[in-house]
Amino acid sequence: MSKKIVLLLVVLTLFTAIFTGCGSDSNPIVGKWTVDTVNEDIEQAKKDQVNVGNIMIVKVVQMLFNQGAEVEFLKDSTANINGIGMKYQWVDETHLEITPSNGGNTLIYEANLSGDELTLKIQYLTLTLKKK
Repeated sequence: MSKKIVLLLVVLTLFTAIFTGCGSDSNPIVGKWTVDTVNEDIEQAKKDQVNVGNIMIVKVVQMLFNQGAEVEFLKDSTANINGIGMKYQWVDETHLEITPSNGGNTLIYEANLSGDELTLKIQYLTLTLKKK
């Protein structure tokens, strides 16, 4: 074989490898999750003198992310949380913003994603989700 043909084959092979997705998924949150635990730190709430508005936020989050709830994060930055359409985006490496698709209030959660476990914290409520 001539050197040009060999060089062309090498270039085509590299080009194919680069553009066929050799890397891993760039957003590891994508997939189906189940709410494993819901922990409410009442003592912390009392210490922080949480107001009624914050209590209401926590109660809404508890209803949405009840234990055993199904959560699916999709590649297009939408999510289905217990049957309700949402939009999500990473604000930074430790904060996840979730907004109802119908334009409701945006909530920002402290987020820790480690393997198949996602921990979300808002106010005095901590949620642990397990990837299916």
